[in-house]
Amino acid sequence: LALKNPSSAPSPSPTAHISRIEDIPDPRSLLRDPVRFLVDDLIPLNAVTVIAGEYSVGKSWLGLILASELKRGGTFIGRDVMRRDQVVYLDRESPLSVIQERMDVVYREGESAHRHWGMWCDDEPPLLDNSLLLTFARPGVVLFFDALIRFHRADENSPTQMAQVMACLRRLQSQGATVIAFHHRDKKLAAGYRGTAEIPSGCDVLYSLSKEEGNNLVLRAVKARMQVDQVVTFRADWDEARLVPTELNSVLEKRALVEEIRDHIRRNPGISQSGIAKSVNATLVKPVSRWRIQRVLDQHEGSLWRAEHGPSGTKTGYFDLFSTSQKELLIDDSSNTRAQQVVSARPAEPAAGAAAGF
Repeated sequence: LALKNPSSAPSPSPTAHISRIEDIPDPRSLLRDPVRFLVDDLIPLNAVTVIAGEYSVGKSWLGLILASELKRGGTFIGRDVMRRDQVVYLDRESPLSVIQERMDVVYREGESAHRHWGMWCDDEPPLLDNSLLLTFARPGVVLFFDALIRFHRADENSPTQMAQVMACLRRLQSQGATVIAFHHRDKKLAAGYRGTAEIPSGCDVLYSLSKEEGNNLVLRAVKARMQVDQVVTFRADWDEARLVPTELNSVLEKRALVEEIRDHIRRNPGISQSGIAKSVNATLVKPVSRWRIQRVLDQHEGSLWRAEHGPSGTKTGYFDLFSTSQKELLIDDSSNTRAQQVVSARPAEPAAGAAAGF
């Protein structure tokens, strides 16, 4: 269901013909396409994320748990997860017996599971340059690759060759899919990943996964194009498929901020961003930056609240989606609308991305 915004107006087109300096549009006047997350502040939607881990640290376990939480729309390391119907895990490392045993742990009996394509199938999982993958890559689909090195024949230390490998992942993302690839760390555990710098250059987010003192596991952001949690520390109980964050306070603080913002929107329909920032900071001991509030507003637009746009496309006011005073939502079934889609009361999925330029 697409949310209809009766007061919205078309914004300047970023692809309009530019022949003069004055024709270059102000980016702030263009319709926003906010960053949304599969896993709150950790795994961005419609992006390429690489997780590079030490040997035997639990990369595959981590991937299976994440895939299962995406299917059910649960939580991952204490963070909310956007539910996805189509989750495809391409696995060229683990044997069937191991996957069967682990899937019995991560899923309840009779629960719908992700699609796990392993080497035990007559048709092996395709390499990254196989055009079959492009038929899988579409909006709403999540593609896992475990492990990245098994899906290409390139030299990991060759910038030229790995640029082509990362371009394959980017092509899948440009079709609308979210791509998550597991990789290995360097032997000296210095760089956070193994191979050429083209690997972090070619992805949107790269995390290193390591085990530290006290049996804690740490996800540390090595590179990120968007704002993500820089360090995530947690304990893993593989027998129960549980990942328990050790920095729970920060997770609770984020949820409290979302509820605080929503409360102000509910009590003040049509309130502006600056008004929200002023109201929120008037009730908190520790001030919150206007940038962080904007990020929360963008992240949950279409799932918790909606924004109305002025003549230039800028957002002028926010309204709660589920207010008791709002009898019904305005629905528009037009396939051409640029409004966001409401899915299971979670952050909305953006419109399909442009076709790949390959």
